[in-house]
Amino acid sequence: MNQFNKSLIVLGLIIGAPQAIAEISGNATIASDYVFRGVSQSAENLAIQVGLDYSHESGFYAGTWGSNVDFYAAQEAGDNDESVELDFYLGFAGSFGESGVDYDASYLYYTYPGAISSISYGEFVFGLSYQDLSLQYAYSSDLFATDATGQYISAAYDFTLPQDITLSLQAGYSFGNAFDSNIDNSATGLPEYSDFSISLAKTLNGFDLSLSYIDTDISGDFVIKQDHLANDGRLIVTIAKSF
Repeated sequence: MNQFNKSLIVLGLIIGAPQAIAEISGNATIASDYVFRGVSQSAENLAIQVGLDYSHESGFYAGTWGSNVDFYAAQEAGDNDESVELDFYLGFAGSFGESGVDYDASYLYYTYPGAISSISYGEFVFGLSYQDLSLQYAYSSDLFATDATGQYISAAYDFTLPQDITLSLQAGYSFGNAFDSNIDNSATGLPEYSDFSISLAKTLNGFDLSLSYIDTDISGDFVIKQDHLANDGRLIVTIAKSF
């Protein structure tokens, strides 16, 4: 029996178990651009994304998530021909007693089926949140399979506006051996850089809608596709549905 058939049987058993249904959730998103830490992963084109999650009352969770991608520069150079990103993750989330501080520790593995040369890599992510403030730190020892370390820190704060609209302000910083002030010496083709975003979000008729402005402080012309630059500020529209 092949692995695909085994997966179908396991999925069928999960769906058929009443206690398991409450622990399984899914999501689907349509985004005008797939942006990861300020940089477009879909060459500023439409992205369709789906995810499946399992969570346990103990705080343990696991899941998978996928999106179309377009790394035009790598494809032009003949290095890769990936068109899909497929991620796998597991983690543990909880609270520090009655302090109101929540924590989340996870491990993610990013894969890119179809890549001529592997750029898949793993990353540890640690997060803390208190009320409307959230902090995150991520570490990879092999960012994009470059044999170089990559780190990321970010902070975000949410404001509740009238009409149940949420305003989110976020700033992040990417650094480590995979980045360099001289792009020609950078393993990722990027210098160390900051990213910023301002987002408005609202749930309407069961759909999560958001409008975001995203920018970076990357100087120069970092081309992702023809005339599209990674350091260009851009507006992103997303429509998401959880089920």
